[in-house]
Amino acid sequence: MLRAPSGSDGWVVEPGVEGIMLRRYPGGYRRWQAASVRGRSLVSHVGGPGPCGRYGRIVAVIRVGFTRSIKDDYEAIVLLDVESGDTIEFQRSLTHDPQDVRFGMDTYAIVRGGAAVHYGGLVRFDVRGYVLALELDPEAAEVLELPDLLELTVDGAAAEIIEQHLPRILAPTR
Repeated sequence: MLRAPSGSDGWVVEPGVEGIMLRRYPGGYRRWQAASVRGRSLVSHVGGPGPCGRYGRIVAVIRVGFTRSIKDDYEAIVLLDVESGDTIEFQRSLTHDPQDVRFGMDTYAIVRGGAAVHYGGLVRFDVRGYVLALELDPEAAEVLELPDLLELTVDGAAAEIIEQHLPRILAPTR
C-alpha cells in the first residue's frame, strides 16, 4: 500500500494499484492512478487536485529503455509514460567538439516529450527499491514543465538499466 507524503491530503492507494501520478496543469495538479495488469502499465485519471507539498510529486509506473549509437554519436536513457506517450530522456553525446564546449553543450541534456530541452539541471537521482527519485534544479523544472521532485515507480529491470547507465550519462565530460 502506498501512502501520501507527510503534509499532503492523506490519499491512500489500495492494494493492487502501483502508484499515483500528479500532472501539473494551469491552476494546480490533477491526480492520476497508475496500475499494472498482466505486466502492462495502465494510467487512468481519478480526478481532483492531488496532493503536493513543497515539491510537486509525480509517482508513476513507467517503462525505461537505453540506447547507444556510435553512428549517431549519442547514448540515452528514455523514461516512458505508456498511457500518455510522454517521455523524459537523458541524452549525452559520445564526443564533443570545441563549439559544444563554447556553448555549454558538452554535458548531458534532459529532453521532455522530444521538444523541451535543458542542458544539465539534474540535482540528484536515487534508486531505492522500485522508486526512482529525480530532483531538478528550478530552471530545468521550469523549462521542462515538471515539478522539482519526481518519484517514478520502476520495475527491477528498469532500476538496473538506470543504475548501470545514468551515472555515465550524467558524468562530467570536461
